[in-house]
Amino acid sequence: MTIEQANKKLLLARKQRDKINAKITALDIFLSKKKKEAISIAEYRNKEIYKLYLKSKPIKEIALHFNISTERIRILCQHMEMQLKKDKIIQAWMNRNSK
Repeated sequence: MTIEQANKKLLLARKQRDKINAKITALDIFLSKKKKEAISIAEYRNKEIYKLYLKSKPIKEIALHFNISTERIRILCQHMEMQLKKDKIIQAWMNRNSK
């Protein structure tokens, strides 16, 4: 193989690498958008579950409606309650320190 042939092969390999990197970047962007969509859908669903829970709907009924287990409903509601408590604590701390 000559130096010229090696340089041509190197250029070709770099072009292929660049195409692959472009595909990887496009797939990465696509997947990150899909993840954000999935998270926002799940957050919306979880808020709806929590609203029904606060309205004293039976957990079994909520589970059937959303096609998930009653244990998952309990876990989601506990998580939402903990998050709300954290938010209240943070808000109170910020209010106290802003004066």
